[in-house]
Amino acid sequence: GDSGGTQASGGSWKKGQQCDGCGGGMRCLKQWLGSNSSSGYLPWDAISVNFGLHDLGGSGPVREVPIDQYRKNMAAIFAELNQTGAELIFAATTPVPANYPPGSRTEKNVVAYNAAAKEIAQSLGNVAISDLHGAIVAACPKTYPADGHCSALQWPKGVHFVHAGRVLCGQQVSTAIVSALARRAARLAP
Repeated sequence: GDSGGTQASGGSWKKGQQCDGCGGGMRCLKQWLGSNSSSGYLPWDAISVNFGLHDLGGSGPVREVPIDQYRKNMAAIFAELNQTGAELIFAATTPVPANYPPGSRTEKNVVAYNAAAKEIAQSLGNVAISDLHGAIVAACPKTYPADGHCSALQWPKGVHFVHAGRVLCGQQVSTAIVSALARRAARLAP
């Protein structure tokens, strides 16, 4: 799924509204990051983002965001996130099984959009990649995602996960965040 975001409210954190794809993320980013009147954004140690599935649209022929616009949006998002000084992580979009309803949300397009985001992240040199896509594919049978069957992790004919799939994604993201925090500590050490 895509980033739901959080917002600051009197020093506490609460779930914000989901902003769908990266275009919506760009509209919500300043709210998610919070502001500090003296220095711009609130201080962040690590930020993990994922945009992709909503950018592909759903079932039907029209993509919500064409890949060239997705590239521009992701570059703008990473540029804005860079202003926080945080360690940045792109969580690769999870697979779309072959038995998902027909439309633009396909595994082929997920792979293309992930490659576009990874290319931008790598060109910046300071955005780590958390390969959620690879973790899910590796944990499923060898025939997945081509046959669409990974019931141990994913709902049938869908892109959402059962409990075990959510746990696996959570572990992957947590590991990436812990690594990012270690990089930050090493970078800031005297």
